[in-house]
Amino acid sequence: MTRHIICVTAGQRAGTNAFRKSLSNTGRFHDVGEVFNTATLDWPGNFFTHCRERNIGFGDVLSGWDAENLCKGYVSTLRELAGEAHLLFDVKFNSWGQIRAPWSYLHQEPYFLQHLKNHEAKIVFIWRRDVVAQIISDRIAAAVGKWHNIKSEHISAPVVLDVEENRLLAQLMCQSELYFWENLKTYPHTLLLCYEDLFSDRALAPDIRARVCEFFGETYDFRESGYYHRNEIDKEAVVSNYAEVAEAVAQTAAVWRKEFLAEMNAGRSV
Repeated sequence: MTRHIICVTAGQRAGTNAFRKSLSNTGRFHDVGEVFNTATLDWPGNFFTHCRERNIGFGDVLSGWDAENLCKGYVSTLRELAGEAHLLFDVKFNSWGQIRAPWSYLHQEPYFLQHLKNHEAKIVFIWRRDVVAQIISDRIAAAVGKWHNIKSEHISAPVVLDVEENRLLAQLMCQSELYFWENLKTYPHTLLLCYEDLFSDRALAPDIRARVCEFFGETYDFRESGYYHRNEIDKEAVVSNYAEVAEAVAQTAAVWRKEFLAEMNAGRSV
């Protein structure tokens, strides 16, 4: 069996955690989570812990060759953790810049993404149609310090969000979607999925299961339920200035998301 390297990439609040769990539960994938997450330094496979344990610092990456050796060593460690299973991990849009070669431009393709593509890794790109819900959900999670299975009892007081901060976050999200899609749309090992289509009855939707099996060239026994739990909160009730924030995000997306949505609406997100 070919052991694939699989990277799921998306913005925050796009269902990546539930998607990865749905794959790992088949027994054919080893999920090491968000590898650049600074809150999970104790997880096996965390990039920062990998560097710390090997005394790798910024001063050790002084050339493209150094960056390539770092990527090779890191991916090798992850593959050892995965054993005979497919290696599965997650990189958020705002985490790709952790590995950079000196003298590279900010708008160049991230070095780690380039490395993965050179080794024919499978990339799953997930986007979310409702960017208003995506941004506000992210800010609610940050406010309460809880990222999954948020319920009303976890919120002790109304949340007030900074309108201009959320306007900027919406712009950055829209720019990131387009940027990474431009770097992936011609890569032959990319699977494009939409958050709103992923789940049905708390499990991967049947058509998504079929596309996943086709993408990896294998058949999987998916669990029927239990891995997708939509947060049980009313965003409009939780956020005291919801209408103002939602309008700002929607206005921003209308300006910055046109090109990306045009590509998605052209049929590429089927």
